[in-house]
Amino acid sequence: MPKVLLTKWKPGLRKVSLTKLLQAQANLSLRIAKAYVDRFLDGEKVAIEMSSLAAAKKLATEASKLGATVEVDGG
Repeated sequence: MPKVLLTKWKPGLRKVSLTKLLQAQANLSLRIAKAYVDRFLDGEKVAIEMSSLAAAKKLATEASKLGATVEVDGG
């Protein structure tokens, strides 16, 4: 299963927007999406499983626009 790996964040990362993006595109609850973003901001790499490689690439593109450094693992 494809994964998006959030590896680093840049100053100015849009935390709320990233949380909403994870909710919408990864089909996560607000609680889970917020927990992922909080762990990510604490310096942890976070892997998010996606339904398809196309969905993973789309999420990665949008997350990078918000200030996240991401990798896509085709699974």
